[in-house]
Amino acid sequence: MKFRILIFFGFFLLCSACFSNAGWFGPSNFDECLLEKMKGQDQSMLKISARMCEKEFPYERELGFGYFNHIKYRWMTDINQISVEIEQNNGDYIITKIRASFSKKPYEEQPKYGFDSDITKEISIIGDKIGSFQVDDGLSYKSMQINAIYGKYRK
Repeated sequence: MKFRILIFFGFFLLCSACFSNAGWFGPSNFDECLLEKMKGQDQSMLKISARMCEKEFPYERELGFGYFNHIKYRWMTDINQISVEIEQNNGDYIITKIRASFSKKPYEEQPKYGFDSDITKEISIIGDKIGSFQVDDGLSYKSMQINAIYGKYRK
């Protein structure tokens, strides 16, 4: 009899561990987490709840221009390639991609407001460090402007 009870509780523990990861005992994604955290809360708690859920369920999002304060980057050209390297990232997000414009005009010849670009690309950043793309005559590009930074919360 004791053996049957032991097997029953062992099976119950095994099943509860499996199901808890599937969202049975809590949220399994960002949206469910937000719904759970906001249940019975005032609308003013939305930003705090969203930050808490983003920490638990990171997703890629546009970080905004304020994130430039957290990164140091450089870009390089080659005969048939342009690369962007994130040299330093002191922020809470892992950089996943950037959208940047490149011009054959040097910075000094760019208009005071705006940027005359020849190409604009979304570049995937591998491992929060480097990304590149193929281009004809890469050495002819003289200036770059980052238009957007995307990232995921660093767990």
